Amino acid sequence: MYSSFESLSAELLFELFDYLSPYDLFRIFINLNSRLNVLVHSYPLRLNFRRISRSKFDFICRHIQPKQVISLILCDEYVPERVKLFLNYFPHFKEEFLYLQSVTLIEAGINTFIDLPLSVSSLTIRSFDTDNDSKTYINEILSQQTKVLTHLKIDNKDLQYLIHIRFPALTHLIILGGHYYGREHIDVSSPLENIDIHSLIQQWQCFLTHLYLVIDNEMRYSIFNLDRFSHCLTHLTLHFHQDIQVSFVCLEQCLIKLFQLTNFTCQANGSWDLIDGKQWEKFILKTQIVRFNFKFECNLIEEISSILESFRSSFWLKERHWYVGCYQDESKTSTTIYSIPRFRIRTLKYPSTVYPHMTTAPSNIEQKFFYSSRIDFFSCNMNKLIAPINYRFNQVISLTLSGSSLLSLNILSSIVDLQQIQHLDVADIHLLLSDELENLIAHTPRVTSLLMKFDPLFIIPSQIHYLLLEGPGQSISLDRFYYTISSVKRLEISMASKQMIIDVIDRFLGLENLDIFFDDGDLDDDSMTIYKGISNDWLIQNTHRLKSHDFTCRHSSEFYPSMYLSFGDRRKENGDQD
Repeated sequence: MYSSFESLSAELLFELFDYLSPYDLFRIFINLNSRLNVLVHSYPLRLNFRRISRSKFDFICRHIQPKQVISLILCDEYVPERVKLFLNYFPHFKEEFLYLQSVTLIEAGINTFIDLPLSVSSLTIRSFDTDNDSKTYINEILSQQTKVLTHLKIDNKDLQYLIHIRFPALTHLIILGGHYYGREHIDVSSPLENIDIHSLIQQWQCFLTHLYLVIDNEMRYSIFNLDRFSHCLTHLTLHFHQDIQVSFVCLEQCLIKLFQLTNFTCQANGSWDLIDGKQWEKFILKTQIVRFNFKFECNLIEEISSILESFRSSFWLKERHWYVGCYQDESKTSTTIYSIPRFRIRTLKYPSTVYPHMTTAPSNIEQKFFYSSRIDFFSCNMNKLIAPINYRFNQVISLTLSGSSLLSLNILSSIVDLQQIQHLDVADIHLLLSDELENLIAHTPRVTSLLMKFDPLFIIPSQIHYLLLEGPGQSISLDRFYYTISSVKRLEISMASKQMIIDVIDRFLGLENLDIFFDDGDLDDDSMTIYKGISNDWLIQNTHRLKSHDFTCRHSSEFYPSMYLSFGDRRKENGDQD
């Protein structure tokens, strides 16, 4: 006999499931009764394994039914060999995931080929590694999907692998440029030798409706045209590398024959005519464009009010309701003008002499844009604050504090809403007492990630699951540190010796991920000598934990020697029972 909750219709339960992560869905509802099991396993799942912990990843893999998965994101970036781990759970991936529609592979190991089912029509491949072996990996994946792909997202450096491939069904194409640095992707493109992007796209013989291009080469830009898609392209985004100087005339020539274009976004550096609202108004009236977003930077320096004047006509403010913001950098060498709200402020150094920017927006929209929109990275120099503080930022995600000492919580709360902070960096506060940090974290209940210097007196609060310790490994007392991080699941730390690596792996059994960095100034031997001497076999031979537990490990030396370890369950020996 079912309770009132269990007797709810499948439609209502599915609406409830929409509010739960896959991990919570299985943790709460699986194995309660047969009806809920059937419903949970028939609910369409979108699995995002990019930042999920190893234990949650393993739990989900043990409970999902492949046929319920419609979208899958696999990433080796945070957990080494995630793709390989996933395929170990599902060795017959192609035959099992029959309803899979979308796949995203980020930093996927080139030695782990994933054979996709033909149901996959949307594919994203992001690889920041320049290893030549990636050619075979990408070629094989794309070749098998060539006839069914409708959506493709790929880096421009990988276009060389697609010269002889056709995509007749493709309608949505994103070609990004860039490399990976730290934790954030930076849109800085790397040149492609002997490859003309627009010619390559045209030979694919597809009819694109949506196109996003990062353009990184001035020669290709000079011959750039999209006439092939004049009667099908409706959405276009052009992101020019900052070294390319773009003019209004060149953009006009590129766009004028795109008769179906309704949405246009452009980010570019260039000549003064880019920021002439009257010219854009005349051009747009000749087209079908109904949504226009832009961010333009030029070396022109004049009064911001006069620059904005050409964007205050009835066309901009009353007919289209298109608003722009404008600012000049603090050195007064360049001017940037951008669409509101499309180009929100993602990173802000506070206090700033140029913030908030002047805009053409009504005051209510302006207030919401500058102070209530999400700001991903907010850094506050507490030594430079000027009282009184007249406005408050309500949606700061990552907060970095620097200065000689910590401000009072009342002052900090008047600057940012501490309740919204998820990532906290206090490593650049010169004098920070343990009770001050404890009190600060108590007033930031959503913080789960903390960057700090090692403090032997500070016990890491239970809400912190990701801890980044800044400073030399030799300054860290593991005996003291052991008793302070019981809740931490991921640790990022500099190591001073091989013995320190062994001690952390064997003593800190609550860790699921360990990111190790080697710095010449921190080591008792040459950093590269130690780094190269730590193989998977060495780890197994020298640590008790890894003799008996599954683990994965990735080495990197792109910027500095580093290792990324992920710890799994106890290794099953022959004859072990589940």
